[in-house]
Amino acid sequence: MNPADFTQAYAKVARADGVTILEGVTVTGFTKTDGRVTGVVTDRGTIECETVVNAAGMWGRQLVRSPA
Repeated sequence: MNPADFTQAYAKVARADGVTILEGVTVTGFTKTDGRVTGVVTDRGTIECETVVNAAGMWGRQLVRSPA
C-alpha cells in the first residue's frame, strides 16, 4: 500500500472516532506529570491530552528529546 494513502485512510478513521488532527502547527515541547506526557506545547498554545502520536518522521527522536 502507498504510505500516503495509508496515512490518509488512518486519519479518516481517527477523525470518525473523534480525534482532532492539527496540521501546520509547530511543536516546541511537552508537559509531563509523573513521567507521563500530559500535553503538547505548540506555537498556538498548549494542548492537554491523554495520548500523543509522534508523527515527526525522521525528526521524531529529536522532538521527544526537546526540553519541555
